Amino acid sequence: MRQLAGRRRQPGTPHQWLTSQRLIVAQELLERTGHGIERIAADCGLAPLMLRRHFTRRWGITPQAYRNRFSQLAG
Repeated sequence: MRQLAGRRRQPGTPHQWLTSQRLIVAQELLERTGHGIERIAADCGLAPLMLRRHFTRRWGITPQAYRNRFSQLAG
């Protein structure tokens, strides 16, 4: 871990970075696919409850509300 700490450029812990990356993927999947929340959560490596919790904390909107607002499928 000592070597990893010296090379890290992102603030926060490795877990926070990983969660952030998973949420970015979830965001893209919500915009570009019609997959259900359960499948998106699984594709991102999160339980559905954790996806909802982290997503809502980060962006202040639920994944479903985000999809309704920003989905590219509706256009």
